[in-house]
Amino acid sequence: MNRLISQKILMVTLSFILLNLLKANYALAQTCHKDFLSASIEHSEHLPPMPKQFRTGCIFKGESLKPQKDSLSLYWYKIPDWSAGTWSCDSETIVESNNPKAVLNKPLKLEYTYVNGMQKDKKNNIWMGFVPNLTSTVEGQNSTIYFTETSKKFLYSKSDQYVVKTIARSIEVNKENFITQSHQSEAIDIISKEGENQVKDSVSVTWFDSDGNVLYRDERFKISHRVEPFKPMDKFKDIDLVDSFKNFLTDNGLSDLIPD
Repeated sequence: MNRLISQKILMVTLSFILLNLLKANYALAQTCHKDFLSASIEHSEHLPPMPKQFRTGCIFKGESLKPQKDSLSLYWYKIPDWSAGTWSCDSETIVESNNPKAVLNKPLKLEYTYVNGMQKDKKNNIWMGFVPNLTSTVEGQNSTIYFTETSKKFLYSKSDQYVVKTIARSIEVNKENFITQSHQSEAIDIISKEGENQVKDSVSVTWFDSDGNVLYRDERFKISHRVEPFKPMDKFKDIDLVDSFKNFLTDNGLSDLIPD
């Protein structure tokens, strides 16, 4: 009897210790998360649920991912001159995470190029246009991942830094065309000037399940190098960027900035 009581006490004690360790790990992740961001920038604690057609177990229908091609749907925001151009990035490093599967402090290969800046106004300010619901794909051996940025919001800028927040969803589809995984993310990008042709993107990401509940958070960074200077773009994905930019300036009382 005494031995049974001792075993129960031991189990309760171990459970108590484990619970407190989990709480401590989460608190540490939260502290790192707050230190990484400015006090005025915070992540959402919940997101709206994902549409039913993107949930795990559903049959994947490709037409549901078609982007909105109406040029008026672009979200335009001004960016610093030093961040404009075509950039190349070859790796990303996760520095903090409460996801037990995360690989910390080891560069993960990415190898991609991207364009920042699409139009220039009459006063030579450079603007970037965001196209909602544009989907990129990653082909795997047994599945395909579809990543869609659904919204973007410019938060603030100063001489050597600017910040944007992006909401996205990710779904994984197997060879039988069933959705095997689906989740959402909210990324806060702090883009900083590191040199004449180099920028650092410090990213704080919160991952959510399909119901909009927090799964985990991580902090990561990537370094990009400019490979081409800024060049205005007339079209993107069959969207007339010139007309879209003019309409944006007109609709927001900025007609004096319309380029000649």
